[in-house]
Amino acid sequence: MTKFYKHIVSHRKVIIAVFLILFAVCAFCAYTHHHLVCRAVFGARGLEIAIIINAGSNLMFGEISFVTNAAGNILQLAVSLDYSVFLLHRFAECRQTADNPEDAMVQALTMSTSSILSSGLTTVIGFLALCLMQFRIGPDLGLALAKGVAISLITVFVFMPALILSTYKLIDKTQHRSFMPSFKGFGKFVSRVMIPFVIIFAILIVPCYLASSANSFYYGASPIFGSAT
Repeated sequence: MTKFYKHIVSHRKVIIAVFLILFAVCAFCAYTHHHLVCRAVFGARGLEIAIIINAGSNLMFGEISFVTNAAGNILQLAVSLDYSVFLLHRFAECRQTADNPEDAMVQALTMSTSSILSSGLTTVIGFLALCLMQFRIGPDLGLALAKGVAISLITVFVFMPALILSTYKLIDKTQHRSFMPSFKGFGKFVSRVMIPFVIIFAILIVPCYLASSANSFYYGASPIFGSAT
């Protein structure tokens, strides 16, 4: 039965990875002003190296759960993709004032290191907190993902600058206008309703907290895979 579950999860992992990458490309095309598809592609390419290194370095644990192997790569890509995007975006900004791309990359690394590190280390600590679980999948998944995010950070600071400097001319050729409308009206609306919404959320906290203790929990694998499998 475990072998069957392993086969199902491994097969679905490829499908999920494809959809995740496609969704990331579409999101960047919609929300960024320029360098759209290339930003997503090069960002994913840099993290692909980190994912491969993390998967291979899991050998140090002796063995890991097939759930960790299946979900870990997807989660690592999902939580680490922003780091390369931060660096790419900052590099594009610095190129407008720098004398050459190399100086722009130095400035981009200087300006983005603190934000990327703070975001990455927060994620690493969050995954390490899973090690406190008595359920063994927690430490198994937590250690693998914490190591994966740390490797992703190293990759962004070491590998991505070289990749960007080697391909920035190709990135320049993909510029186009932003597809998103202006959100000035939305910002004004939020500023007017933020106090009422704070009151609404404060009121909802108590009933939602009480409702959380009434949740029903299931155990075992059959509810996860369903009757069709």
